[in-house]
Amino acid sequence: MIDTYAKCFCLKYMGRAFECMPKNDLISWTTVNAGYAQNECHLEAMNLLVQVDGMAVDPMMIGSVLQACTELKSKNFVKEIHGYEMKRDLADTVLQNAIANVYGEVGHIDYARRVFESIKSKDIVSWTSMITCCVHNELPVEALELFYTLNQFKISSLKKGKAIHGFLIRKGFFLEGPIASSLVDTYAHCGSVENSRKIFNSVKQRDLNLWTSMINANGMHGCGSKAIALFKKMTDENVIPDHITFLALLNACSHSGLMDEGKRVFDIMKYEYQLEPWPEHYACMVDFLSRSNSLEEAHHFVGNMPIKPTSEVWCALLSASRIHSNQELGELAAKKLLQSEVRLRMKGNGTKKTPGCSWIEVENKIHTFMARDKSHPKSDDICQKLA
Repeated sequence: MIDTYAKCFCLKYMGRAFECMPKNDLISWTTVNAGYAQNECHLEAMNLLVQVDGMAVDPMMIGSVLQACTELKSKNFVKEIHGYEMKRDLADTVLQNAIANVYGEVGHIDYARRVFESIKSKDIVSWTSMITCCVHNELPVEALELFYTLNQFKISSLKKGKAIHGFLIRKGFFLEGPIASSLVDTYAHCGSVENSRKIFNSVKQRDLNLWTSMINANGMHGCGSKAIALFKKMTDENVIPDHITFLALLNACSHSGLMDEGKRVFDIMKYEYQLEPWPEHYACMVDFLSRSNSLEEAHHFVGNMPIKPTSEVWCALLSASRIHSNQELGELAAKKLLQSEVRLRMKGNGTKKTPGCSWIEVENKIHTFMARDKSHPKSDDICQKLA
């Protein structure tokens, strides 16, 4: 009720519903706090945090208050929230990103930089937040330097991969076994699947790890059909697949939208090789059924799983329900997630997938593409070509 009134801009009724509860738990406090913040009642959101007594405030509530701080442009409020978060050891990457971003919004660039530097596992949001802080505070040179540093990480990874490859050749190492598999995997992750194929084709005695690495390399680059063809060739050579091979293959089908092929792979795994699927295999099945807009089939699949659905399974279903605007199924998935006590992960990396990133090297220049990103100078031409 609190959430419904907040979304309908009925803050008076939202407040009454909150006050009428015989006992307010963390969820109700967080919901009403977010309601005030999202409806531009920023002082009310700030005051609510002060009133929370004897309860462990979570990063989700802190995030709502930070939204209020951004709108109020109050440096002192941001410092107070930052101190509150540090004292209670609530910091995670998502929250640290938000704090750095808010410091930038209120003009505290030095504090933003300190928070950014303190983040141990910087993700793309961390870098983007800090670059945006510099731009908003009229520091274009610093913004460009940050972008250059970020890009250098990606460029250097491929160069280092090639350097290691060259070192192995010079020292006379045979490219086989774990070395070959690692090189295939390295080149694929650095955006050069062609180099992965060259390594793979040069190995005469291919073990299961090498086949799996090459199947995975094709999958991550959207070459699902090639991954399936490799799997067939592998089995023709009497190499027996394992759980990891099938997981790589299912991911390849998912990324390429090969729903029917994915179903066949799942059946082959269960019935031909008698391999009992892991939770990750079930989550992958739900993911690509959902991607194919077969939500009801995905729901039916979850309902008939022989094991209890994990949070990853419900997350995949919830994400698909949001994309395809299926409110009823989305509510069911959300309730199951709450029952699994993964509420904190929902704010971080539970229900939101990390934005996909691809990069390719053309004529010694790296071209990087993020999901929903249009920063590439030829973005319009690329989108027009795809259309």
